[in-house]
Amino acid sequence: MEHLFVYGTLLNHFKHDTLLSIEKFLKFKSNGYLKGKLYDLGEYPAVVEDADTLEKVKGEVYLINNPEKVFNILDEYEGVNDVEAEYKRKKKVVTLNEGKNIKSWVYVYKKQIEPNLKKIVGGDYVSFMKNKI
Repeated sequence: MEHLFVYGTLLNHFKHDTLLSIEKFLKFKSNGYLKGKLYDLGEYPAVVEDADTLEKVKGEVYLINNPEKVFNILDEYEGVNDVEAEYKRKKKVVTLNEGKNIKSWVYVYKKQIEPNLKKIVGGDYVSFMKNKI
């Protein structure tokens, strides 16, 4: 069984059309986090890998019952096959709130972080957006 970790606009809180289009193929498993840094790109956030960080990015983990369908839609949404792609889909270790570590697919930012980008302290995109408005 494949897992998906979402941390930004695809969080259930935002009720994004893309998430709604695949929700029948997803089953919520747990909240959790991965090690990394979260940045605000304006319209959406980006997870940046950093093996040495103690920072955590919070999100939701879903079980996927039709990975081919789900990743066809999500890869298109995230633009992973675009010439100037910002994201790549990668398996990462995610820690569930219960403490268990699992391997989960996540979309990570693959470009250089510009100095003007705001880091989302605490790694919680929902809280960040509530305070941004």
